[in-house]
Amino acid sequence: MKDTLKDFFGDVITRKDSTDFYQVNMSKQIYKKIEELRFQFPYLWLINISVFEHEYDLVKLRFFFINVDQYYSFNLDIIQPQGIEALNLSKLFRNALPLQEQIEQDHNIRFYREFKTRPNISDDTFLGAQNISLETKSRLFPQVDEIQIQLQSELVYKCSVPRNLFKIGLEQIVRGESLSNNYRLLENYFSRRAPLFSFLTSHAIETSLGLDITDRSKAIRMILLEMGRINDHLVFLYDIANQFRQESLLASSLLWLKRLKSLYISFCGNENGTSVIRVGGVIKDMSQVWLTRTVNEIIWLENSIKKTYRNLIDKESFKSHFQFRLTSKNIGAQWGVTGPFARAIGINLDLRKLNPIYFYKDIDFEIPIGASGTGHDLLIVRIEEIFESFRIIIQVLDNLPTGALMSDSSHFYGDLKEVEGRLDEDSYRQAVETFLDFQNVDACSFFESGEGIYSMQFNMRENKIIDQKISTPFFPYSDLFERVIKGSQVERVLPLWSMLNIDMKEAER
Repeated sequence: MKDTLKDFFGDVITRKDSTDFYQVNMSKQIYKKIEELRFQFPYLWLINISVFEHEYDLVKLRFFFINVDQYYSFNLDIIQPQGIEALNLSKLFRNALPLQEQIEQDHNIRFYREFKTRPNISDDTFLGAQNISLETKSRLFPQVDEIQIQLQSELVYKCSVPRNLFKIGLEQIVRGESLSNNYRLLENYFSRRAPLFSFLTSHAIETSLGLDITDRSKAIRMILLEMGRINDHLVFLYDIANQFRQESLLASSLLWLKRLKSLYISFCGNENGTSVIRVGGVIKDMSQVWLTRTVNEIIWLENSIKKTYRNLIDKESFKSHFQFRLTSKNIGAQWGVTGPFARAIGINLDLRKLNPIYFYKDIDFEIPIGASGTGHDLLIVRIEEIFESFRIIIQVLDNLPTGALMSDSSHFYGDLKEVEGRLDEDSYRQAVETFLDFQNVDACSFFESGEGIYSMQFNMRENKIIDQKISTPFFPYSDLFERVIKGSQVERVLPLWSMLNIDMKEAER
């Protein structure tokens, strides 16, 4: 793949550094090069588009790609003057459209309009179209009340997902805030995935500043991130049981969620894992009592989930509800789907294997892949991923390193005080903010959560957020849903919507 990149971009590359960042001059050749590359590698994913300030009134756009076939990732940097229309990749990568739309809203950048973009979903002029509404059911995390459908000859002609329900301008709200306030805002808004977003923020800053964290803090972060993956899958099972009226699975998944939440509470005093992961490491430690309890809880959860799997989920009567096809690998590639949905349709993509951080490269775990791309495959993939996360946590706990929670290689952590064996958060915040008053941060971070690949671009000057862009795996899913469901029987609409598990709160903000 690296040689291929040199062949394709060799005549437009101006610089290539050791981190495989490709910086090119704006040129009409670029689109043609990417088109040729996509033709040769059909399973080439566009994961994110980030914007960075550059010197002399220039702006840098960074396109992050993953080649699933060869399991290789690379970045393509395009530096151009402010006000010049940017490279539009929405014809090659359908998920580029929502990414580009967000950039246009947040920055003084426009993408050229050579290609048709979003279809007019609200158009109801089609002759004989019948308009109906389908009510969704999600009592635990309600997101959308109903989906608008237009039928023609008993098939879905158009489908419209309600939008602009959660558009609060989060990226604008955090601008000008200090790092500590940024943590608080992100953890409160994304409360169910607080460890993930505090990790993305911390890891971006540490990568930019070259800070290495201790082995113990790496291990604790891995445990929290895997607990977050388990939580994602359990919430999915709860919502599916609710949507399909599977009372036994509904009661079991609610119990599993409560047992998992109790582990969070006993560790850090809250049920979401907030206020733990911070720049330089973690600020709360795992006691031996908690570690022993966690092992026992994992054993109980694993046995309970396996029992439900054998007695319910693997039965033919249960399978019959979920034998509908999700989508094809080709469409998944066009829309850049990641996470369990991608793996359920046969795409072997997991960032923990592709780009392992911390101790993931030393951990023995498998990537479950679906056989037929059905809704039942997705259920099985998610359940198997719960078991794999259990394996990862147990291996990390069995080899949990000793030592400090915060980096001892950075001088500013030397002033941190400890109170009753735990770091004092006020002292931590003051020390970090004093240090960051003299630092510039420009970095991106990525991680594969239970729902797919999340990314964060982070720009900070003198401890103030200049710009922060968050990309979630749900960005293209509402558009994907509207595209895939067209031409289907109306009975397929709600099952597919439930299986996509779209969190509109994250997709729109």
